Amino acid sequence: MIHVGCSGWSYDEWEGVFYPEHTSNKLSFYSLVFNTVEVDSTFYRIPPRNVVRRWSKAMYGRRFIFSVKVPGDITHDAIFTEEDRACTIFRTFEQNFLLDLSDAGFLGPVLFQMPPRFGVDHIDRLAALIRCANVKRPAVEVRNGTLYENHEFREAMEGLGAAVVDVDSTERRLNKIESGLRWAYVRLHGRNSGGWKAENPFDYRYTDEEIREIASKIKSVNYDDIFVYFNNHPHGSAPVNAMTLSRMIGVSNNAFF
Repeated sequence: MIHVGCSGWSYDEWEGVFYPEHTSNKLSFYSLVFNTVEVDSTFYRIPPRNVVRRWSKAMYGRRFIFSVKVPGDITHDAIFTEEDRACTIFRTFEQNFLLDLSDAGFLGPVLFQMPPRFGVDHIDRLAALIRCANVKRPAVEVRNGTLYENHEFREAMEGLGAAVVDVDSTERRLNKIESGLRWAYVRLHGRNSGGWKAENPFDYRYTDEEIREIASKIKSVNYDDIFVYFNNHPHGSAPVNAMTLSRMIGVSNNAFF
């Protein structure tokens, strides 16, 4: 199954572009259009436990998947200095959030978004963290050129059941969707120049022709599940592009398609 959505949903600037003006329950509206979302807020903090109950209420009667980003305290800090602490923080994240979301039937992949400084010397640390995490579908995004076409890194991750995220971004184009597993994970950040340190690498709207090229790559592979997320959130570009891609690949979403 192909799952198409956005990285996050709670953006006021999407009102008038995607959401009607003054939409009070953005998640409920979002889930009428898309069948999945990538939770970005967990990168900054572990949500209180009542959040899952609130989300579940908004999702009542709908088939929906939340992919969840691992806290930055783990991927951008502890993994480099204190491996045991990284594991401890993840266990807290799991107990206080992931398990509740899983029990509610909405948990999808768990995303480890690694920073540019994460390179070949840190692969063993990430492998240890993934073994500690022991989640069903871990996905790993790297932003270091030494790992982009590193087959040993891919084999190490897939040996642990972790998908290496296929990326379209400021630094590289989505040339193909490749996974040694039965599922794949794709993130579309936009094509602005300047690298990850640019003022806003995500302020980009894909043209229909660019989305058509991406759609052809998605349709050319056959996995049990493909998760595709647009992270070009400024000015409502992500939902606009996600709706276009959904139409092009024939994804029948929850209400509007």
